[in-house]
Amino acid sequence: MTLDLNSLPKIVRLQLRIRQYPILGKKIRDKMLKELFNRGIITPNQMDQEVVEKSIESQQLDGQNKSRKKEPDEVWKLRTNHVRDYLTEFYFAYNLPMTAFDTIINELVDNQDKPTSNVSGINYNPEMAPLDLLMSHGEQIEALEKQERQVFEHHLQEIKVVAIKTILSDRLEFIGTAKNWFKISDLFHILNRRYGTGKIGGKAAGIELAKIMMQSHDSPTRDVRTPLSYFIATDVFEQFKDINNLSWVMNQKYRSPEEINKLFPKIKRDFSQGNLPNTIQNELKQLLIKHHKQPIIVRSSSLLEDSYGTSFAGKYDSYFCGNQAETDDNLYELSQAISKIYASVYSPDALIYRKKMGLLDYDERMAILIQVVDGEQYGDYFYPPIAGVAFSKNQYRWTPRIDPDQGLVRLVYGLGTRAVNQTTDYARMIAMSHPNIRPESNTNSIIHYSQKKIDLINLKSNKFQTKLISSSLNGNLKWLRLIAEKKTDNYLSNIIVNNPGIESDSLVLTFTELIKRTDFTTKMKKMLQYLSTHYGSPVDVEFTAKIEYEYDKPQISLCLVQCRPQSLRITNNPPKIPSYIDKSSVIFKSKGIVRDAHIKNIKWIVYIPIKQYDTMSSYSSKTNLARVIGRINHILQDENFILIGPYRWGSNNPDLGVKVTYADVHNSKMLIEVMPETKAKSTEPSYGTHFFQDLVEANIYTLAINLKAEGSFISDSLSSNYTNMLSTICPKDSRFNDQIKIYNITEHNKHHTLNVIMVSETEQSIGFINTNN
Repeated sequence: MTLDLNSLPKIVRLQLRIRQYPILGKKIRDKMLKELFNRGIITPNQMDQEVVEKSIESQQLDGQNKSRKKEPDEVWKLRTNHVRDYLTEFYFAYNLPMTAFDTIINELVDNQDKPTSNVSGINYNPEMAPLDLLMSHGEQIEALEKQERQVFEHHLQEIKVVAIKTILSDRLEFIGTAKNWFKISDLFHILNRRYGTGKIGGKAAGIELAKIMMQSHDSPTRDVRTPLSYFIATDVFEQFKDINNLSWVMNQKYRSPEEINKLFPKIKRDFSQGNLPNTIQNELKQLLIKHHKQPIIVRSSSLLEDSYGTSFAGKYDSYFCGNQAETDDNLYELSQAISKIYASVYSPDALIYRKKMGLLDYDERMAILIQVVDGEQYGDYFYPPIAGVAFSKNQYRWTPRIDPDQGLVRLVYGLGTRAVNQTTDYARMIAMSHPNIRPESNTNSIIHYSQKKIDLINLKSNKFQTKLISSSLNGNLKWLRLIAEKKTDNYLSNIIVNNPGIESDSLVLTFTELIKRTDFTTKMKKMLQYLSTHYGSPVDVEFTAKIEYEYDKPQISLCLVQCRPQSLRITNNPPKIPSYIDKSSVIFKSKGIVRDAHIKNIKWIVYIPIKQYDTMSSYSSKTNLARVIGRINHILQDENFILIGPYRWGSNNPDLGVKVTYADVHNSKMLIEVMPETKAKSTEPSYGTHFFQDLVEANIYTLAINLKAEGSFISDSLSSNYTNMLSTICPKDSRFNDQIKIYNITEHNKHHTLNVIMVSETEQSIGFINTNN
């Protein structure tokens, strides 16, 4: 039986014809739409209005209007594109002859390989137009000669803005910078590496923008590399929750802190059992085959991440995948990493941070950034020789000679995780203005505060591992003498010649010769200055580096893996310490480099004395103490209070400091780390870690009181003048009465409060009871 096409309605005949050209279909409809506009059958504004009306009607038909959940932008865009295609076919079929359609087909087929530059018909609303139509027109404008292109430059700017909002980020401060750098060809290159149809998120957008900046023809940083990156768009996050029946987590952000903590383990379990959409799994499988045996890192890239003032540093997880096993096994490991990152959107730390920053009501969606790890293989291990984090503004100076405007680097051997995470280890702090001036004052301190462990990928076990540096450092590494020195008794000496037989246990990571004999600091300063200038803001970057040799001269090859605006605390009016303070009212004094600050009207002090903390012998009891701090933080959320306690807060090891997270301290006004008069377990500042960045963004001030420094002390008047309120405020934790002191400064007089003043010029800090009404 033969179907008589002439017996079918015109629109059906047209649709059947279009479907004969599955590849050209989009271009055919674009030509049809242009023909409708040119002949005045419908105007662009009329089409846009009808698309919106019909799209809303379609929402009603499929029940979307009954849902209280707003339709994601990606779904709405898909809906309007379908409606626009149908309306184009409808108006064309009933207003133009089939010969007009044949003309369009013939032109497209005959000109398949010929570039077109006819952009005079751009008379539609770019916000409503399909992305591929926008990109096509943008590409045509950019291909024009300079003089002809000027006529359409305003169209190009709007096209780029809409494309950036659709593909990268809709944050206005990002768009304002990005539109001046991205070309349409750059955006096409991103689309070629994107899985899904949504945005690629803040972290991915940041590294792509930095890459374009550094590749500029007049950039002094053109030799800086970036890792090959791929993106799983935000719409996949929504699909993942839908197909795995996980939509119940949507209201998690509005639960109480107790409920959020209680439910998060279940969320992690449920997400880990979920499956990615089949199409995404197939695409990721091809990615793993393409990069087989190359380790990758799976990173979060949410819509809110790495924005101005809200970096979300450390809130969402990242995972290394060795990619050394069979493809299906590698795919399972990659899928698990992605599901863990998806789950971290609902973690207590992330949700409390969002609430603190006023972002709780924002529809946070997660994209994924997959990067090929930059590094080299050394035996069974894979890692970069050096990596770290750098800041174009140095907010921690250990001598007045340091220029804060030239930046700071936290440098480590191996993967950069040890530079950004609050571990029990140490990174080398390098002030870019004076790279040879160390924070440590003597050889013993240099040895004590040197890096002891390395993070790497074990290619044999296909796992991320942490190992002692002695297990990987050896005399066969050509660059060994650049990063390490030999320890003999309490003396450090340069390694003159690499010796395969050198004892690994005698090596200390100092990076002294790297700084002296290579262009590392020069290249780093150039990169920081260039990026911060063109970002219009100080920047915070993560990097890796290879050490290559040219005629036996070491050369540094930098690789930028992340770039975002740096979180800063700015004081416009430097404070001064009053001369009339009564000595008996002083609670503490400190001498050392600080930022200007005046914190007023503090009514509560939560204090953990060092001696009492050190008497706690078990790991679990110190960990439980940190959880008590979290509960106190919640109880005092509406009060002005500060935290004072031993060593480095936020440490992963409770023996080296109070093991709190951002969620345990976010309501405080200030956190004071106290170092004892005896040899400190950890006096390296927290600066540069994700934990420190959290405090800066939350406007929580920090101070380190080194009791060994002349004139520094904490007064005994706290315990003698005030009652410990722990048992009253938190009765179920009264067993910690000896270790945790909670003092109400208004106990004896409702007008009494604690004031803290920190003065950078004199390097002095003081906390005193203000007895003025």
